[in-house]
Amino acid sequence: MKPAAPMAPTTSLNTSNDVTFKWYAPNNCGSLITAYKVQIRQGDGVTYSTETVNCDGSNPAIVAATSCTVPISVLMTAPFNLA
Repeated sequence: MKPAAPMAPTTSLNTSNDVTFKWYAPNNCGSLITAYKVQIRQGDGVTYSTETVNCDGSNPAIVAATSCTVPISVLMTAPFNLA
């Protein structure tokens, strides 16, 4: 059986240079969760993109931690272009 979708993640500014994305593992319905599809909304407020260098949802360490940290400098450049 397919695991349920996780609830919306939380974000926190953990330094003046990084943002941490944290989510809680959903009910796995007896299935092993091996990856998450982590998407970040772009500056246009509509489009979502993945950031696979710092927040690769298939990385076992990120799957286990249910969190990842992305430098603000990455979020301020394409494709995210956040202010």
